[in-house]
Amino acid sequence: MQANFRFLVSDAVDARRFEADPDRMLEWEDVVQVEMLSAAPVRCPITLDEKPLCPQITPCGHVFSFPAIIGHLVAHGGPELRKSAPCPLCYTQIAARELRLVQVHRVAVPSVGQPATFQLLRRPRDGITPELAGGEAAAAVGVSGTGSGGSGSAGAAGGAGEGEVAGGPAAGSPVKGGSAGQGSSKRGWPTSGGNSSSGAASSGGSAAPAGGRPGKGGPGKGAATACNRFSKFTLVSEGDATAMWVAEAGRLAQYAAQVTSEGGIEAAFEAPNVYSAIDALAARARTAAERRQRLLMEAADPMAQDALLSAEEAGAQASAAVKGATTAALSAAAVRREQQAAAAARDQQFPSLAAAAAPPRAAGVGSAVGGWGGSAARGQGGGAGTAELSSSARSAGGLLGGSPADAAGAAGAAGDYFFYQAADGQWLFLCPLNLRMLLAHFGSYPACPPAITAKVLEVEDVLQDEGSRRRMRVLAHLPLTATFKLCEVDLAAGLAGLQVGASPAAGGKGKGKKVVLFGGPQRKY
Repeated sequence: MQANFRFLVSDAVDARRFEADPDRMLEWEDVVQVEMLSAAPVRCPITLDEKPLCPQITPCGHVFSFPAIIGHLVAHGGPELRKSAPCPLCYTQIAARELRLVQVHRVAVPSVGQPATFQLLRRPRDGITPELAGGEAAAAVGVSGTGSGGSGSAGAAGGAGEGEVAGGPAAGSPVKGGSAGQGSSKRGWPTSGGNSSSGAASSGGSAAPAGGRPGKGGPGKGAATACNRFSKFTLVSEGDATAMWVAEAGRLAQYAAQVTSEGGIEAAFEAPNVYSAIDALAARARTAAERRQRLLMEAADPMAQDALLSAEEAGAQASAAVKGATTAALSAAAVRREQQAAAAARDQQFPSLAAAAAPPRAAGVGSAVGGWGGSAARGQGGGAGTAELSSSARSAGGLLGGSPADAAGAAGAAGDYFFYQAADGQWLFLCPLNLRMLLAHFGSYPACPPAITAKVLEVEDVLQDEGSRRRMRVLAHLPLTATFKLCEVDLAAGLAGLQVGASPAAGGKGKGKKVVLFGGPQRKY
């Protein structure tokens, strides 16, 4: 599971332990929410709903409707939810305290002949967190192949020169005399161009939480741990985590009010499970807040510890926030029902006073503009780096995706890895052949366009293992057993100056001959 999902993690953890080792597993107790990319609808195996109510994910990776899985746990372990029960799908023992929030993001896997959009990323050779490789040099050129659509993220390069940072700095730890800051309740995936619809994420390196946990990032490391759709994990503050739980509690309370107002046998069966789910959510919020506060106090100096709330006080605040949101949602639902009943009675008694229909809403005049960072207008500079092809290729040391070390930097600096990944965040990467074509055309990886849209020619499924990691070190940040795809696209339309055909050294022989993609020789061009 940890090889193929993304995670929102408490900002109290020491992120340095995970930033250099792609196979190091996160502590499940520190996970606040799981981000899941899926090409097919995710149904609850119990209710068979295509959109499960407040979906929860188990440690074994299965998604259920919150009331449905709580009903399963109650049936096996009693209403106290203290005992574990077998997972309905794989029979692994699970408990209510092990459930986590999950956000499912639908992505479209491009097929042969369809357009796909990729963004240029870079990552340090000693790190696992990619970031957008945009900049003045990269934004000065652009490539657009046949077709204008993408694989689920059209227009993603509007701000390709900026890092993907979601939310604000960490809200910090609850302190005496105050309460945890409340973040936004939005939980969407960060949108293209650096604008995030996820208020739940906070910059892991921009601000350390109160309590002074040392070593969380450093100068220039903020973007490496910032929330982006290409990162394995994201650090979230206590305020943002509480906002997630409060939002879930509000949705559950609204559903409970709706079911109760409808009445009948279904209400008698569902309502207890919904309220049990709210209680489980409050208990989870308390446990997570207490754990975070204990970690912060362990890392804080004695003077800072005096200003921090105790673990019990922080947990009580988080639990009270969830229960308060539930009460507020139930009260608001009751008021709405009373208003609707009064309006219906008034309309029935005085039909002539019925409110007139609202005027139709004006149609939007804005149109979705395809464009990727204005690449079409700036595309004339695409061949600027071609004259430096030989020197750039030699300075890169022949390593695919590797950039030359900064001559002004410290001795032995190894530079960065560059690669193209699907703009919607799925593990779909441009194949080595296309990378070599781009390097030959633009002269260096930093000079390559920040985003590319082109027609798919071939897609290859790959399972990450030690062999693939050795052959393609540019993708060594993917965990073992992770499944990803290599995609070959048609760059001929965008790279008009590049002759695609037989290798000059081969004298035209072997044109179009296909060989392995990893390591070794590529298709000849």
